[in-house]
Amino acid sequence: MPPPTNGVSVVNSWVSEIIQEQDLVCKFIDTTARVGSLKFVFTRIAKYVYASFIVSIKNNYQLLYLPLGHGLSLLPQALLVLIARFKGKRVLVHHHSYLPMTTSNKVILFLHSKVFSGAESVFLSVKMRDAYNNRFTSTSKKWVVRNAGAAYNRMSQGVLSNIHEDSDLVRLAHASNLSVEKGALIVIETMSELLSRFERVRCNLLGPVEDLQILDKVMSLQFLFPNRFIYTAQYDSFLLSKVLSQTDFFLFPSNYRNEASPIVVLEAQCAGVTVIASNVGTIESEILIPGCSVELNRWFETVTDKVESMNSWPKERIIEYRRISRSRMQGKMEYLSIRSRVDMITALSNGDQQ
Repeated sequence: MPPPTNGVSVVNSWVSEIIQEQDLVCKFIDTTARVGSLKFVFTRIAKYVYASFIVSIKNNYQLLYLPLGHGLSLLPQALLVLIARFKGKRVLVHHHSYLPMTTSNKVILFLHSKVFSGAESVFLSVKMRDAYNNRFTSTSKKWVVRNAGAAYNRMSQGVLSNIHEDSDLVRLAHASNLSVEKGALIVIETMSELLSRFERVRCNLLGPVEDLQILDKVMSLQFLFPNRFIYTAQYDSFLLSKVLSQTDFFLFPSNYRNEASPIVVLEAQCAGVTVIASNVGTIESEILIPGCSVELNRWFETVTDKVESMNSWPKERIIEYRRISRSRMQGKMEYLSIRSRVDMITALSNGDQQ
């Protein structure tokens, strides 16, 4: 399997490890590929052709595990499901998006109502499972497996640096594929405002940019605050771990309508960081600190209040707060990661559904 490059691939890597550790008789079909140029298209086509051949010809498996895609990729995935079910195999599909619950596309709705809803399913939250049940009639088994296990697994592979206990700076960060949908413009505007108001604020922004408007604003911040704003276009789990270990608030004001459970939000909490995020998808149920999952119309007010409050604290209080809050957050995420791992093993082994 290629190195994880996005949230879905991080989860795929985690599930693949579980399948191998548990020695399950399972065909794991991962048709993800890096986006970009014709190579991406041909890679996806080749993977689907190979997957169809394996599912059709091979008979030495009991379970087909399939992370569901979106758009045109649903067509070959539906074919894989039909082939496996025709051969009498268990099929477990993993839902990573709210798309089936929000779309009006008739093809997608047809595929879910006639094909995917008949397979056993894994959802990222109770809210997501119930929304799917409300839209599609299904009597198949359904499990809820949070992404905490995948996030914790990835972060444990990074090198979490020790927090700078002697620092009285207030540090903010954001990491994603920087786009309007992921809230990049809101993040940049928030960072700009706070950098202007509070001398002790430092900001880290990580992720590739394709939108020229966003790139222009990023470059402007670099020019205005060369020693207080850092932008990194490409990052891996090691760099993310290092940045998070030196972050007080992770900002995630996504307005993506199909947002589910962003891995990076959970990774930040695994590092003990306070996450302030928009209330979309299943994010509200993932945020561990009350009052930090907010509607976008209250975004600036919420972030400014929290940063202004910490900025007013003496150095000793900031250091003590970091020590206590990080320890508690990491403990909670470790527990949730264990729970989600048990839930995933239960789903794969066809145990009692939730």
